[in-house]
Amino acid sequence: LISSIAPIEVRAVNKNSGPKSLDYEPYKEKGLRVVAVGGLSLARGLTLEGLCVSYFYRGTQMYDALLQMGRWFGYRTGYEDLFKIWMAPEMKASYSYIAIAVDELRKSIFKMQGTGFKPTDVGLMIRSSDESLVITAKNKMRDSEEIRKWVSFDDELKETAQLLSDETNIIANYLLAVKLSKFVFDKSSSEENIYKFPYASNISKHTVVDFLRRYVSHPLDKKFQSGALAQFIEDSVDPKLDSWDIAIPSGQAGEIPLNLDLTISKRERKIEVNPKNRALNVGGSNRRVGDANDESIGLAPDEIEIAGRSYKAEKKSIPGHAYRKYRKKPLLLLHFLKPVVGDDRNEFLLPPDCGALIAVGISFPEFKSQGKWVTYRINLVEYRNLLPDAEDIDLDEEEEKTYA
Repeated sequence: LISSIAPIEVRAVNKNSGPKSLDYEPYKEKGLRVVAVGGLSLARGLTLEGLCVSYFYRGTQMYDALLQMGRWFGYRTGYEDLFKIWMAPEMKASYSYIAIAVDELRKSIFKMQGTGFKPTDVGLMIRSSDESLVITAKNKMRDSEEIRKWVSFDDELKETAQLLSDETNIIANYLLAVKLSKFVFDKSSSEENIYKFPYASNISKHTVVDFLRRYVSHPLDKKFQSGALAQFIEDSVDPKLDSWDIAIPSGQAGEIPLNLDLTISKRERKIEVNPKNRALNVGGSNRRVGDANDESIGLAPDEIEIAGRSYKAEKKSIPGHAYRKYRKKPLLLLHFLKPVVGDDRNEFLLPPDCGALIAVGISFPEFKSQGKWVTYRINLVEYRNLLPDAEDIDLDEEEEKTYA
């Protein structure tokens, strides 16, 4: 112990001494053992070799400065379990919040990279704190706007009415849907199925989350962002979202045999090709993927009858929201589509070995316990992308007067 403790020195690291006070070169043989004490120079300028304990006292209100100050790394192989950081509870809460915000931003960048889009096309957003934290200095945020979004999917239908047109993503989504279908419906093959198409009940939400995380939605489709949906479902503590129904509604546009026991009947859907956004808009101007009665899947016959009674009396078609009121579990709809283009309904050519264009729908039941406002700071590209969804944007009072 004496030989380990005796060489330890206390050294100040500041703008005057700088890195010179931590020169490792003369200590190559036995290593430099030091307690380093300092402010900005230590917090933002150095990564200490073999660092094992940090007492972190100094704080700041800005994300970027806190991340720069979080230079606690210096692990030695085999000693990772000994590393300790000590900080005040307020600092811990700040870093926890920033970690969530940065993780969201990182995922959106990875997804943008995977789809081949650029920041000039998609735009970026980062979660903003409702407390004392700010993202960075105000002069660095002058080309951005702040919005507030209500994050909840209570009693809503979400559909992928806008799909990516690249072959890579079309094939990836098809293979993913096939894999999920084989897994879910092979497991439920022994269960009684009253439908003429694949249907399974009581599927774990983790299966749905895994599918949504891998499914590539169009980055400009603000109605359906698969990553955000997956995160919402995973974080939810509402028991209504723990168990799911999954179905593949059938059509009459050809069959795809997935294995000896499972055959998928495709639906024909008209699409519009948008080369500028590399998008396939499903359903044309209607922007609908499924049928209204798809949302009745999984309901009991008496629930379906009650849901449609008033509409039948008025000789109106029954809307999907009438069924959602009686849903006890959310429903994941996999749509295997045969896409056609134009008034002549010419078949859109899919990549080789790709049997269908995959669209997704989710019918959420009512779960009033969920939902919250989340504030985001967005750049101008993302702001322009959000303009069609003006109801999601809360303008500042000054801006409201301008638009009035």
